[in-house]
Amino acid sequence: MRKKIGIALVLSGILLLTGCAGRVAADESNSGDDAVQIIDDNDEEENVNGGGYIDIGFGGEAIPVEDQIVGLIENQYPDLEVTAAVLERKAIHSGDTFKVSIAITNNGDETIQFVKGSGSNVVPDALIVVADGDGVQSVQPQSELGGIATMDFQTEVLEPGQTLNFEYYLEALAPGSYDISAYFLYAIANADEEFFLGEATGFAVSTFAIGIE
Repeated sequence: MRKKIGIALVLSGILLLTGCAGRVAADESNSGDDAVQIIDDNDEEENVNGGGYIDIGFGGEAIPVEDQIVGLIENQYPDLEVTAAVLERKAIHSGDTFKVSIAITNNGDETIQFVKGSGSNVVPDALIVVADGDGVQSVQPQSELGGIATMDFQTEVLEPGQTLNFEYYLEALAPGSYDISAYFLYAIANADEEFFLGEATGFAVSTFAIGIE
């Protein structure tokens, strides 16, 4: 009986050692160059697919505004007024950060719907500010620096007679003259239809020129 128990214990030990060796071998094979390459590939794919921004300069790959307004009707709602300007009366030099003040006013009698995006957004996703050329780029709104965007999706409305004001920051990179355009994407509210995923049907745009010294 003792011999049988001893043999059984020896066999169990051999099987245990074999299993451990198999796991170690598998771990070692996965820790080589192939495994590192797999991790790198996943990271690269995540970076490539992590964009989807409709604006410029906030990380990820920006989607050109021309692609955002394809199929939308310019001035679909003529009573929607968008004005954009640099209100500070001072020269802009290379390296300066300057503020663009934007006002969106509903002068008509229809309710306008638009996408805010993340509930933490200070500037809604429906507002796209772009500059021609490479001499000006967007910067994250100062009120959002160090903040974390929430993952919720929100839409908002602009009622008749209401005005919304936003501040958008740009950085001057190179001397020259540049056109700054503020696009606002929207849909006219319809009580019989849902604002499905914030799908816009029209847009309004305001463009002005700046000089960088």
